[in-house]
This record gives sequence, C-alpha cells and structure tokens, in this order.
Amino acid sequence: MTNATVKNYSWRAVRDFEELKSLKPESLGPKHTPVPHYEAITFFKMKLAEHNITVTRDVAILSPDTLRLIYVADVKMSSEDDGKDYSFAVGFINHNDKTKSFTGIAGTHVYANDSSSYVSERAFKTKHMQNVMHYLSERSSNIISWFKEFCEQESGRIERLKSIEATDATLGEVVLAYIREPYILSSTNIKRIVAEFDKIETPEPRKSLWTLQTAANAVFQRVKSPLARLEAMDLLRETLSKALKADQTPADPTLGEAQAQIAAE
Repeated sequence: MTNATVKNYSWRAVRDFEELKSLKPESLGPKHTPVPHYEAITFFKMKLAEHNITVTRDVAILSPDTLRLIYVADVKMSSEDDGKDYSFAVGFINHNDKTKSFTGIAGTHVYANDSSSYVSERAFKTKHMQNVMHYLSERSSNIISWFKEFCEQESGRIERLKSIEATDATLGEVVLAYIREPYILSSTNIKRIVAEFDKIETPEPRKSLWTLQTAANAVFQRVKSPLARLEAMDLLRETLSKALKADQTPADPTLGEAQAQIAAE
C-alpha cells in the first residue's frame, strides 16, 4: 500500500473531541494560518446553538496525518422534524494542508438503514490565511445560512423523490454513471447498489427514487475514503436530478382555457 493510499483511506472516526485538543497544526507558509480542528468544531457548535439548531449526535472523521478533518452533526431544526423518517445534517471540511478551503457540507441521515447523504457547499469558501480565525465566525454563519436554505429545498426534493417510481431504466442510469466514472466507485460496490435496492422492502408495491437513493447511500458507507464517498454522493445526486427533471408533470391544459375565460368575462 502506497503512502498516498494510506493518506486517502486510513481515516478514523473521532467522537471524543477532547483528543483533538493536542493537535496543533503548523503553518505551511508566511500567509498560511491553519485552523485547529478542536477550535473549529467548538466554534461551529456554538454558532449552531445561537441559531437554535440542536445537535442530536455528531462525529469527526480524521485523516491519518491529522491535517484533514470532516465534521458532521445530525441536527434537529424544530418539532416538525419529529415525524420524519430522516434528519438533516450539517458540518464542514477543515483541511490544514492547504488542499481545500474551509467548506460547509449538508445532508440527510436516514433512520431505516442508518445511511447518510451529503453535498458540499459551493460558495463562501475561505482559505486558511492570515487572520482566518477572525473570519471563522462569519464563515460559520454563512454555512448555517446556506444549510437552512438547503433544508427548505431538500424537503421538497425528498417528497418528489418519494413520489416518483424508480424503474429499471433509472437504476441502469445510476449504474452507467458509475461505470463511466470508474475512479469513483469500484465494480463491486456498483453491483452492491443493485443488490441493496432489490432487497429493500417498501410498504408500497413500487420502489421510489428515494428508495434508490437510500440503497446507494447504504453502499457508500463501505467506501473507506470520506472524500471519495462525497464524490460518489455528488454523482448520485446529479444522476437522480436528471430523473427528477425528466419527470416534470406537464401543466394542466385546461388551466390556460380557464384563465382566458376569466379574462374574457
């Protein structure tokens, strides 16, 4: 196993964040000011509390060289979350090796099979630079604001996923997407997506796109590298978004006639 392979795959979960206190990353240049993982987590959780977002469970995934960390918290936004079969999750990616900006992530955690799905933030990225701690408050607030918008949009997306049938054609599109991007998912895990989807039992006679997404995310938990896992989730989201667009319900043709009649009167 090469050093690169170890670096990418030998990550470990950390739930006792106190052990991160001893990690003091060194600056890699005159303008590089790394953010200690413990301080980043502590500050971020404080900001969540300020926004009345309750953390129900959280975990950090740490790279073997301790320079890279992904923090994720399952959260409760309000009492309306109690009746759902999933919860929302929010967190960040903190790299102290200058390979990535401090980046927000958001997603869902499905209770049925304990699987999760995440998407990374596309804006408001701040590199580790001088006085970066001064901007950490603003950065965290930006991530949380983006997360709230994500929750609102994702709730509607999930309802649509649940309402649309996942046909063999859709399953084939997902499999084909990973075959065309072989560096993201192994052939074994591609086959596991199909097997996981087939074995899931649902109350309804048909299986939905939500079922397909849940099945795939269960397989992604086997991917050792959390960064590769995020890539796999991004590709699945992209593929299912195409299925959602293809299933757009056409407008009622009588609606225009009714509006025209009202205008005429």
